[in-house]
Amino acid sequence: MVDEPTANLDPRSRREIMCILENMWKSGKTIIITHELSIINSIKERTVVINSGRIIREGDPKKILEDKNFLQSNDLE
Repeated sequence: MVDEPTANLDPRSRREIMCILENMWKSGKTIIITHELSIINSIKERTVVINSGRIIREGDPKKILEDKNFLQSNDLE
């Protein structure tokens, strides 16, 4: 489990961390906690969106990011 893994990193370090996370994901061992929606593009399987301690959406990351109404109504855009 990693919390805000790319916060305050320069672009090179960010790419390195994302590569490490990708390798962890391939071995089935990744939980990423982030407020940065751009990281979600790197996630291949499942994203869970939590607001005030409750799951408000889960599923395919691409579909979640494409749902502009959902993003706007939850101040995620």
